[in-house]
Amino acid sequence: MDYGEGRNYSLPKSIVFRELLNVLTFLGFKIKESSESTGLIEAAKGMSFRSWGETLRLSVISSNGGSQVNIESGVKYQVVDYGKNKENVQKILAELDNRLLASGQGPPPPPPPQR
Repeated sequence: MDYGEGRNYSLPKSIVFRELLNVLTFLGFKIKESSESTGLIEAAKGMSFRSWGETLRLSVISSNGGSQVNIESGVKYQVVDYGKNKENVQKILAELDNRLLASGQGPPPPPPPQR
């Protein structure tokens, strides 16, 4: 069972793409293929106690003066993912947000809730 999610950034595709590669490496994924010109990345992680291995398909495209990131995670050789795919995607997006914010290049935090 695959899980996918996307997010928009007000930064150029090239900056987001390079930082996304750094995030994947930091989180222990092996980059299988990547192309900055097409914005496509394929990555994988080996077996763990929770899965038989995960595969990721990511894309970064230019959008409205910024960029859009789409991530899809799937597990190998399993019918049920026990939430691992959603966890992968959310960890990647959270780390990407943190890194872009820390560098002063990320999106501003969301406004506080209105009462």
